[in-house]
Amino acid sequence: MLAPGQQLHRQEFGPGLELLWLHAPDSLQAALALELDGGSHAEPAAYPGLAHFLEHLVFRGSQGFAGDDGLMGFVQRHAGQVNASTLGTHTLFHFQLPEAALSGACARLVDQLLQPLLEPAAQQAEREVLEAEFRLRSADPETLVEAAIGQALNPGHAAAGFHAGHRASLPLEQPAFQQALRDYQQAIYGDGFIRLVLVSRQAPDLGLPALGPLLQRLAAGRQALRRPAPVPLQLDCARELHLSLPGSAPRYQLVLALEQQGRGVPLLLELLQLALEHNAPGSLLGELQVAGLCSAVQVRLAHAQGEQALLLFDCHLLPGGAARRGQIRQLLGDWLLLFAPRLVDEAALSRWRTIRRQRWPLLGALEQARQLLEAPLDDLDSARSSLQALCAAWRAQRCLALLLDARPLPMSVTTGFALALAEERAPACPALPAAFAESVWPAQLPALAALPAAAWTGAGQQPSWSAPELAGLCLLWPGAAPGASGLRQLQERLQPLQHQAWQAGVRLVLQPCGTALGLRLLGLAGVLPVVLAEALALLRQPWPTAADGGAEPLGGIALRQLLQRLPEHLHGAAAGEGGALPDTAAGLLLSHDPALAGQLAAVCTQAGLRLGAEPALQPGVERAPRWQQVRLPGSECALLLFVPEPADVLGQAAWRVLGQCLPAAFQQRLRDEQALGYALFCGYRQFSGQAGLLFAVQSATASAPAIWQALQDFIAQQAQRLAALAPADWQAPLALTLEQLQSPGASLDEALEVRCQAWLAGQLEARLDLALQQLSPAELGDRLAALLATQPWLVLSNAEQP
Repeated sequence: MLAPGQQLHRQEFGPGLELLWLHAPDSLQAALALELDGGSHAEPAAYPGLAHFLEHLVFRGSQGFAGDDGLMGFVQRHAGQVNASTLGTHTLFHFQLPEAALSGACARLVDQLLQPLLEPAAQQAEREVLEAEFRLRSADPETLVEAAIGQALNPGHAAAGFHAGHRASLPLEQPAFQQALRDYQQAIYGDGFIRLVLVSRQAPDLGLPALGPLLQRLAAGRQALRRPAPVPLQLDCARELHLSLPGSAPRYQLVLALEQQGRGVPLLLELLQLALEHNAPGSLLGELQVAGLCSAVQVRLAHAQGEQALLLFDCHLLPGGAARRGQIRQLLGDWLLLFAPRLVDEAALSRWRTIRRQRWPLLGALEQARQLLEAPLDDLDSARSSLQALCAAWRAQRCLALLLDARPLPMSVTTGFALALAEERAPACPALPAAFAESVWPAQLPALAALPAAAWTGAGQQPSWSAPELAGLCLLWPGAAPGASGLRQLQERLQPLQHQAWQAGVRLVLQPCGTALGLRLLGLAGVLPVVLAEALALLRQPWPTAADGGAEPLGGIALRQLLQRLPEHLHGAAAGEGGALPDTAAGLLLSHDPALAGQLAAVCTQAGLRLGAEPALQPGVERAPRWQQVRLPGSECALLLFVPEPADVLGQAAWRVLGQCLPAAFQQRLRDEQALGYALFCGYRQFSGQAGLLFAVQSATASAPAIWQALQDFIAQQAQRLAALAPADWQAPLALTLEQLQSPGASLDEALEVRCQAWLAGQLEARLDLALQQLSPAELGDRLAALLATQPWLVLSNAEQP
């Protein structure tokens, strides 16, 4: 699975810490993924949410690194990414950042795990964050599905319990709670078993001398991995349940429980997911679609612990599918029992290994670390045993059925997450004859016919990555972006090809770029020409009209939905409404292989596409105050403030430095001191070739006027602070900005994105590094203060303008 030149080193630090060190000489950044043995299922029953609460708290300072000098601030200053999550049986921490900052980040992570401050003020603030998250999760479909499944489990099993946490479940003022918090921190964070993956350009014999003392400190006193026998799941399959979710599209879910033989489920899950992507005639998904039952079938793990597993099949229903859900269950069972031997044979395992190997070079350092941490046991015998147990459960009808839709029901569960849940059996319906094809796996990409050589007339550059087998391509059709509905239908048309391409090691993305339509390919250079040929053939077919589909679906919290909408609002009324693929496009190719350009040019010529090197300029963002409301469900206020960067090079350099100077102060002021929102960030961002400063806030309590005033106050305060920076304080953000300018990107996707955005903006040759030398604190403060006077911004919110 590893890329050429990569090597994996394993080492144990005592009985309680297992290290995997991936030596990745070509990696663009370093990364760490750490798993603690213990999560919410290990928290005291009296204090639901304590485990998640502690995960938040440790980021609020430790004895060695208080305040903004902790892991979060450190990683943000280096333009990296950091996150954590508390699951039922384990807790995850992970980060990615430039290689030179790896040891500093590791030191801060070790200190926050072993010596968190747990200060009272931080506890008060984080409890309010968990309260806001609880309210948000109370309307989250996946959370409510898990809670509904919990109602059918053994009440004594931890997976049946409530672990989210909120204000009432975290009594900070009680000494007993504080003692429980310290005890849990010591048992899980201080003494529990750790699995750790490091991805670094350095070989372990060079990197371990620096990090070894930190790892020894982290490993001291830890216990070996414990595998206590879990409480039986005892899934109640006698009932069929209906869960009401306001605004939800209808779905039908089938849950199967394995009390034993579940150790092979992770590998089995990978193979099932691969097979269920297949929607050709005669496949399971193809038959379900033709029958008008459902549009997609997905499978995931709802719970896994040792030999136990809960496997969930999620069927997205088509109109009328709910009344015929018995036929979905029948076809799924017929397919599973018919193809069970082929799902777990040597050919299936070989196919899966090949796909993993082809995808691996495209993964960023953190993705590789996470995959190594969570990699399924490559044991076909265990997967066969798990599938046999699954089929036995299916034959015995040990399967919980759950229907999700928006039909109203009274609240029947009021403890933990409130649920509108009732019993509802599927209507009787006749069996459907199965007409499954022989092949259970998706078809592979076709071979590309030999084409006459052609000259590449687009732009071309050497990529910033060193792997010679990888290449990236960006095509842009100016003014061709269709409306939201038409774009979604084009993306759905390309989806089968997208799956095929990804299995072959190429990522394919179709997206709007302002008023233009953009197609991007990234991956194995030898596969790019055939993927491009297939994509152009599909895009050359007649485009759907706006009347052919509904509104574009949005997902996630309100802030994420606004971010999805931001690009289409940047260019105002100039949004494209293309109805067919134009014959001319601009192209940018990043490749080490000179022959690839001729092959791609031949594909374009064959498709009747003429290429140029310069993209047409996008309509500029209006430099006047605009407040645009996007109506979204929910009561929480969310707001984005986007300030486009100035046209001059000095101004562009200033915006990048502001992207270094503002994020930590933004978190401290609005989140920590004012408790204004629980989801907020700011920084330098690029959308559709337009760069700028982005400020984002979502709050469960604050109104739009309050958030808007806080943003303006923050900008004014920071203008004064930055203008008065001392020379020593000024050099740090300059150095970090220069480091970012010289960095190729955090991943291959980001490296391609950076080049494409620069190409779109006409900045391939911009010398921002020289402009940085001319910038001063006074200039930076003046430019930030001028925003309040000139207001060259766009505000996107789900609330009306104050």
